[in-house]
Amino acid sequence: MIIDKTTGKGCAQSIASKEVVKKLVAEGILDKPIFRKVYKTGCDLLWVTTYEGDIYVMREKYAKLSDEPLWAPSFIDAGIWKQAVGRFQSFRRLDRNVEKYLLPEMEGYIQSISDEELISITRDFLISNGVCHRPIAQRAGKTYLFNKDEVFSIGTASLFFRYKEDIKLNLFNISHETCFNMNVWHKAVSQFEVGMTLNECIRIFLKTEMARGVPRATSDIDRLVQYIAPARYERVPENKNELTFDRRSAPISVQFMGRSTR
Repeated sequence: MIIDKTTGKGCAQSIASKEVVKKLVAEGILDKPIFRKVYKTGCDLLWVTTYEGDIYVMREKYAKLSDEPLWAPSFIDAGIWKQAVGRFQSFRRLDRNVEKYLLPEMEGYIQSISDEELISITRDFLISNGVCHRPIAQRAGKTYLFNKDEVFSIGTASLFFRYKEDIKLNLFNISHETCFNMNVWHKAVSQFEVGMTLNECIRIFLKTEMARGVPRATSDIDRLVQYIAPARYERVPENKNELTFDRRSAPISVQFMGRSTR
């Protein structure tokens, strides 16, 4: 399954990777080996552990084959888990590994998440990234934000920055998460209205999609053109210098009911 993060719903589904990590932690994944790669001279073991407040997948080398049993979750199909965990990248956050390698294989789980659950997951994610009390947008010189009651409101610029120019440089932004597309968010924000709750705004976000290019319709003449010849460079007989040319032409071959014309 491909999760399309050019849509708000796709972003919310990607954010669900963090919920999967919570379940993995609750079942005891921390400090447990999850994958073994065997070599002639030993093996590598992938472990999950905490580092500076985040949860990472780490790799350890062993000079001999380790017989320690591998940990596996109870709520994920064993085949799916084994295939995904074998692709996990070491020294990378667990949630990003889950997002990239595990979640796309869990189609049943993704499809079972209701819109209300996606809204709740996205709300928690946005709040943890400081969406409240932070400038969200500027329109006609006015600054907009979510207040302490999570309501989209007009704020006073002086509450945030001394100079108005600083606001544009400090609008709410999530740049360190691969599961969230700020372009989709900005498009959704343009539809937020004063008085909307954060949940109502997230509902708009879920319905937001980035515009996709519409293929140009093929015209009758386009269908007739079968082949465009490359440019042809020619020398007159009197010109013996092979590094020069005297004229250039680029004939176009057009197919008309089986006959060719130029």
